[in-house]
Amino acid sequence: GEADLARKLIRAVGDPNWRFQEDYLRILRALRFSARFDFRIHGPTREAAHANVQGLAQLSAERVRDEWFKGIATARRVSKLVRLWREIGAARIWLPELRKEASGERATLDTLPRDPVLISCFLASDPPSLLTRLKCANKDIERGRAIREWRDRFPDSKHVPQVRRWLSD
Repeated sequence: GEADLARKLIRAVGDPNWRFQEDYLRILRALRFSARFDFRIHGPTREAAHANVQGLAQLSAERVRDEWFKGIATARRVSKLVRLWREIGAARIWLPELRKEASGERATLDTLPRDPVLISCFLASDPPSLLTRLKCANKDIERGRAIREWRDRFPDSKHVPQVRRWLSD
């Protein structure tokens, strides 16, 4: 373990396939810790995560939401967290509303406030649907509807100051 820490490497203990099959949430934790500490994921561990990604469908929405929200709150760069979720396939299963990566998305993601609902809404084509699937609180789902409404009303960046004031309010 100490050698892996020194090399900034996340590696499953023992057989990574077995570890992930014991608890599929470990896949999401590996992604969260990689983004939080800016560590690489060991090749065989990454391959096992990708190979076992379908197991994420067995998890409860609340557990997935908690990992997603913790990841957003603690990632050194949110863009890395999102990239890992997409690459491993977790986004395909739990966040299918995530739009294809847009030009400038990574830079924008890393400057937004660490608000999991706001970031989820920024990334999603249908924020209320995503937040409902993750069993978010009704107030967060309503906030997602409002954010989508404003995003649809003011799609270009010239309205950013008005939208930021509105979000602040």
